[in-house]
Amino acid sequence: MDIDNAFISDNNQMTGKLTKSLLLQSFHIAKQNGAKGVISVSPLGIERLLRSLGIKGHRLGKPMKINGYSLFACYVDFENIEGVAPLTHA
Repeated sequence: MDIDNAFISDNNQMTGKLTKSLLLQSFHIAKQNGAKGVISVSPLGIERLLRSLGIKGHRLGKPMKINGYSLFACYVDFENIEGVAPLTHA
């Protein structure tokens, strides 16, 4: 597997199956350890990634530009999403 191409697209955006798998696996580990959800401060692209997975992140405020990056804070409630389970590798 070409790790570089699995994570980064031509415009340096995090994309690909590996990125989605990493995100869902980290949600699973958090849930397995008792978390009811996660709070994230991330680039706006993560909001699009969550949406592409059918996960709604609840914004905790307006996006802010910090050091030239547009960031937002969001909460993902594990109770309202499917797919937060161990993933298998293809």
